[in-house]
Amino acid sequence: AILYWLKAEQAQDDLTQYITWLNKAWELSPNNVTIASHLATAYHHAEHSSKARKILTNTYKVQPHRELADCWLKINSHLKPLE
Repeated sequence: AILYWLKAEQAQDDLTQYITWLNKAWELSPNNVTIASHLATAYHHAEHSSKARKILTNTYKVQPHRELADCWLKINSHLKPLE
């Protein structure tokens, strides 16, 4: 997972490749908060918000962390507080 993470960091200029490497890293380590946050943010920038929410939700189930909540709020800034 760390090797894929490092490859993703080198591919940040290519959003599609960045997502591919991060997704592989996340599949191997779905409880890694940092990988999940970056992958969700990348999906959001690629206009795949449902995938971003799925990543955050699945990671939060196994590894609840405030970084995931912060990422959720950034991605879903358009939602009203009760939503």
